[in-house]
Amino acid sequence: MNSARDLLASHRLKCTLQRLAVYGALRSTKNHPTADELFVMARAQAHSLCLATVYSTLDTFCRVGLARRFPTPGGSCRYDADMSPHVHIRYVDTGQTSDVPNDLGLRVIGSIPRPLLGQLARRLGVEIEGLNIQIIARSRLAD
Repeated sequence: MNSARDLLASHRLKCTLQRLAVYGALRSTKNHPTADELFVMARAQAHSLCLATVYSTLDTFCRVGLARRFPTPGGSCRYDADMSPHVHIRYVDTGQTSDVPNDLGLRVIGSIPRPLLGQLARRLGVEIEGLNIQIIARSRLAD
């Protein structure tokens, strides 16, 4: 696995203490944190970090392909440093988001017919770069 410094450099980003702290915090969790949660996590490494820097850093990471952002119904966004093809599940009753087990997620992604994606691209006049699938579910309540 590449170091955070190598990844930033490969995306032509200046390697600052703040960027390293935010990316390190994001990469260390599978909880799909919000910017506010990342701010708390990253501040342990970069004490002078401010929330505005976290937001701008996350915007930069999403723009260059080091992270992905997905909105939540409450208006905030959650972030993920795992850029591999995978599927998320969001629980409406708890607000939690997690990854679907990889084998099942890849089956979901693979079940979308490529001709359908081609038809979408042609009809909308776009080039499809990838899929971002989020399953919305309610947690099973214990009987």
